Amino acid sequence: MLKSKFIDVIRTFSKDELKEFRDFVYSPFHNSNKNVIKIFELIKKHSPDYTTDLIDKEKLFNKIYPGKKYNDTVIRILLSDLLRLSEEYLALKRARKYRFGDNLSLLEELRDRGLDSLYHTNYKDTLNILSEIDDTRTKYFSIFELEVVNVDFHLRRDKQQQISSNVLNRVENLVYFMLIEIVRNIQDLVINENTFNAKFDFNIAYEFVKHFDFKAILEKLKQHRPEHYPLMLIYYNLLNTLMKEEDEAAYDRLKTSMESYFSRMSKEEIGRLTHYLESCCLLRMKHNLEKYRKEIFHVYELMLEYGVYSFGTDEMNAQRFKNIFIAAININDINWAEKFIEKYTVKVQPEYRESMRYYSRALIKFIKKDFNGALADLNKVKNDYFILKMDIKSWSLKIYYELNYFEQAFSFIDSYRHFLSKNISISPVLKERHLSFLKFTSELMRLKSKADNISLQNITHDLSNNNNVVHKDWINEKIKELESPGK
Repeated sequence: MLKSKFIDVIRTFSKDELKEFRDFVYSPFHNSNKNVIKIFELIKKHSPDYTTDLIDKEKLFNKIYPGKKYNDTVIRILLSDLLRLSEEYLALKRARKYRFGDNLSLLEELRDRGLDSLYHTNYKDTLNILSEIDDTRTKYFSIFELEVVNVDFHLRRDKQQQISSNVLNRVENLVYFMLIEIVRNIQDLVINENTFNAKFDFNIAYEFVKHFDFKAILEKLKQHRPEHYPLMLIYYNLLNTLMKEEDEAAYDRLKTSMESYFSRMSKEEIGRLTHYLESCCLLRMKHNLEKYRKEIFHVYELMLEYGVYSFGTDEMNAQRFKNIFIAAININDINWAEKFIEKYTVKVQPEYRESMRYYSRALIKFIKKDFNGALADLNKVKNDYFILKMDIKSWSLKIYYELNYFEQAFSFIDSYRHFLSKNISISPVLKERHLSFLKFTSELMRLKSKADNISLQNITHDLSNNNNVVHKDWINEKIKELESPGK
């Protein structure tokens, strides 16, 4: 049986990529070892699955070196050479896809060799490539990199007087890139603080934005560089929305500035910005649940409208499917949710497609009070997708409660608690959310089954003071039912 990183890489190759890689391996420029070619051809015969228990190292060795004693080191070296070649191939393939990097390297080489006429021709070609870059952030940094090479080219030829505008262009594009990148990274820091309870003794990014007069820079841009103003305004509004969580107007300004700019954005940029808008909604739900449930649903509608629910593929990530579906459920738009299942389940990653179909159908049945049907569908969901594991458990417990299956429910709660306590991959915040849910559901069941003299008033009081609990709406609904039985 063969365990090799090269096998992991080659499994990802399409038929066309495998043909390209074969040419790459056979090229004397990249590989001069004929035995590397031989082992590649032997492994390639097992395409496309490359079942490792059918690829035996000793058999490979005997076919490459017939009659010689097996030497594991020799095989490992050949496999290591193949891995190196596969990595070089992937790097070259990526560089060719994004021609700017190739052209920049060529310009540096032409500059160093004194091939000035070719340099100028390729510089113009590189400018054309820049005009094709859709992502503004990438374009800003690419222009900066190009101007670094171009300014250096002229300095070496003692032509400083020709490049004043290039020097300014270089630093301006670096500033635009820096402002965007700082806000993007602050967004990541804020999410880590809120989702994983991350704490930092000192955060220079926060210190920078506290002391940096972004607003004053925006005013100058509006006056002198109006073409850059709308995007910089968006990132300024994003920064304020992240740093001033309870400021409702900050979010509204961000949303307005984004949507007014969409017509001038690339699909990739719309995708990135709607992702930021989604994060802002999630962070703000603890302050105004009703508003941001509606807002996040609107964000998902935008993602679907512009086809930016995933990057670089038409497939929909299972987590994205779940989030969009739950957003519709949370605003009680069941009709929309059912149409969404029908239209978009086929776009979910194939390995999760059926699970997401059964999961979403189960929740629809639960809302329609078909609890037995909901439980049957939940039981058909494959339990190997971690995020769904948590959901399946919480929704199953809700079903047990609705069906008065208290004996099964209390047993289920014990295993649920054990799962939470033993699973180190669950963040403390998420763990606490589910433990709180178990606490309140357990108390409600004891009260409903009259197994305990728990005060409904105490449960209500405790719940009102706890914002970190999953299915809080449902718990509140069950409290009201117990307060007014028969209604």
